[in-house]
Amino acid sequence: MISHYNSDDKQSCSSTVKEASLESNTLRVSHYLRNHIKDSCFISSFILICGFAIGALIGLSFDVPLPEELVITEPPSQQWIFQNNSQVALGLCLGGLVFGTITIAILLFNSLLIGLWFQERIRSQGIVMALLLVGPHGIFEIPALMLAGAIGVDIARWTFHSFFSNSSSENDLPEKEEKSSKVFIRRLVIRIIVIEVLLYVASFVEAYLTPLLVGV
Repeated sequence: MISHYNSDDKQSCSSTVKEASLESNTLRVSHYLRNHIKDSCFISSFILICGFAIGALIGLSFDVPLPEELVITEPPSQQWIFQNNSQVALGLCLGGLVFGTITIAILLFNSLLIGLWFQERIRSQGIVMALLLVGPHGIFEIPALMLAGAIGVDIARWTFHSFFSNSSSENDLPEKEEKSSKVFIRRLVIRIIVIEVLLYVASFVEAYLTPLLVGV
């Protein structure tokens, strides 16, 4: 009878230890992801700001003609804007699969073009018109691109870890654990949904509200 109770106690203790271990692992993964998401957002934002500043300085210092795709003669449709921006966001995310090189290139290129275009608008139409043209939809579009770039940075880290790390330290993401993968994927999906919502709102504002504000 005593042996039976001891066996039950051991099973209960083992179950408790497993649950505690799983909970501890989940908390560790969540802590890891929160910290690295913040880092990735900072990196993405920094690249966007640098690219914008470089583009604006180039436009201020030189008479650089705008690329044809930035010279818009009539307001584009919401569907075109949304599809175009979604393709850019997709490229930012998937660029992480090649160690983030494509993500960084797309961030720099697009932010540089925005800076160049913004400076050209200031020169030709004034700062108020430039702000009206980019501000309303940029409130939604720029954070979406920043988040997409951050996803690319996260995927680049994951890819780099998979290729070059043979062991995981206390601060590393335990990728081989099922719980870790679920948490990472769940947060990834949430961020992608947020990006698409922001891009849809931005496309609506740019297609319908911006022309009203600037009198097009």
